[in-house]
Parts: sequence; structure tokens; C-alpha cells
Amino acid sequence: MRHASLHSYALTCLLLLALIGLVRFDSQAQGTGAIRGTVTDEAGNPLEEIVIRAEVLDPENNEQWNEAGVTQSDSSGQYTLCCLSEDDYRLSFLDAGARYLTEYYDDVLPPEVFGPDTVAMVHVTAAVTTTAINAALAHPSIVAGTITDPAKQPLNQIAVDLYRYDRIGDDWKKLDALFTDSSGHYRSEVLPGRYRLHFYDPQPDPAYLQEYYADATSFDTAKEITITKEITAVVDVTLQPAAAITGTLTNHSGEPAVGVAVVLYQFEEEVGWVPVVETLSDATGNYRVGNLAA
Repeated sequence: MRHASLHSYALTCLLLLALIGLVRFDSQAQGTGAIRGTVTDEAGNPLEEIVIRAEVLDPENNEQWNEAGVTQSDSSGQYTLCCLSEDDYRLSFLDAGARYLTEYYDDVLPPEVFGPDTVAMVHVTAAVTTTAINAALAHPSIVAGTITDPAKQPLNQIAVDLYRYDRIGDDWKKLDALFTDSSGHYRSEVLPGRYRLHFYDPQPDPAYLQEYYADATSFDTAKEITITKEITAVVDVTLQPAAAITGTLTNHSGEPAVGVAVVLYQFEEEVGWVPVVETLSDATGNYRVGNLAA
């Protein structure tokens, strides 16, 4: 009877240690520890086959991380990274199927990860399992919309550039360009963060004027969009047709004046007339200055 009581006492002690996050793990290699936790989605549903990677900072290069261990979550979302030397680790959670966003512990996105001060480091103690190192992964957010002309007709093959604010570098990073389809639609899966959008006709002689969201003519005056987790931000835009100036240049004999510079000036309040566009007449004397605002 006394043996049963001791057994119950031992189990109780183990349970208490588990609750405070530290559990002895006798089966692991001597002198090493482990990390244990659960991976779920934002709704708390367990996620299977999420890759969990532990990395340790290189002692000779504080910008290099070395892989120390890797494992996968099981059908209940649980994982154990064992046999880790006593040290501080950063953990990443990756869905190889790309259904969910990669993140670092604790709830840090990859673009915001650099040194150990940008993530929550996990300390491993020899012969101890550090528990409750959990992660809740989110689906990508979406930026989508439709681009039309003033008559509400869809515009095909309009380029959409997305810029995301980089908190570490304190600047804006351009993402891969998108293009509208025949219905004028565009769509991109994105990370949560701050964004600015640029819409333009990529042709050499654009039929439509460029625009930054919303109705801005430059990046600096563009309106920011804040994207949070698992949302769809709808950004519809109407692009205005580009105006043009055309003509033909001839000499006194009426023959085409070839290769003559044509400079367009624009009046600005503080400085007066300034050159904004320059082109040359072609072999027939014709010239065209396009992509102008009406």
C-alpha cells in the first residue's frame, strides 16, 4: 500500500513540474534537454506535420544561426525537440504545404526576425524538458481588388506593386509585381503588416496614368493599408486615361525633321517653368509625348 502511495506522489510531482513548464526527460541523451509544445491554427485546432526547427546563434558570428534540431508535430499538434545542448534557441514553425504562415516563437513573422532580440528565445537546461512552447499559425491574409477605367470597364494587364514596411530596416520592401486578369482582378496572399500599393500600365506608351493608393501621385503621399491576420483587404482602383501631345516637324523645304528634340515644360508655382518630358522626332518627323495628366 505504501508503494502505491509513493507512486502516486511521484506522479503528482511530475504533474506539478509539467504545469510550471519543466519536466524531467530521462530518455534523452545525457547532458541535453528538450523543448515540447503544441501547434494549432488561430481557432485552436491542432495542426499536423508542421516543421519545428531549433536554431542556435553561431558563437563566432552573431548574424548566423545554426540548425540544432528539427521535428514535426503529430496528429494532435504536439511536438518534442529532444537532445538539445544547454543553450538559448530560436524556434520556427513552418507549414511545408504553405497553408499557414511561417512564424518564429513567439508570434514573430520572418521579415521581422534578425538577431536574438527580435524573437523570444527558448532556454534549454540539461536533463530538463521545457514545455508549453506553443504556436498558433495563421492563414495568409489577402489583398485583392478590381481595376477599371472611368467607364467601369475592367483593365487587363495592369501592374500592381505592393510595398511592405520593414520594421527592422525602417524602410519599404517591394514585393513581386502582380498583374490584373481580363476581368481587371488582382489578388495576392500577404503577411500581416503595413502596405502601400502602386498601380500602373507597364506598356512603353501607357494608356493610363499611374496611381498610388488612394488617388496619390507619389509613393510618399500614398495612403497606408494595415493588414491584420487572416483578413481580406479589398482595394479597387479607377485609373484615368493618359493624355498625349503629338505632331510632325519639318524643315523649310517641307521635309521631315528627323531627331529633333521636343521638350515639354510644366509650370510650378515656386520655380516657374521646368522641363518634365523630352523625346525625339522619328524618321518621318513625327513625335509623341504621352503619359500626361489631363
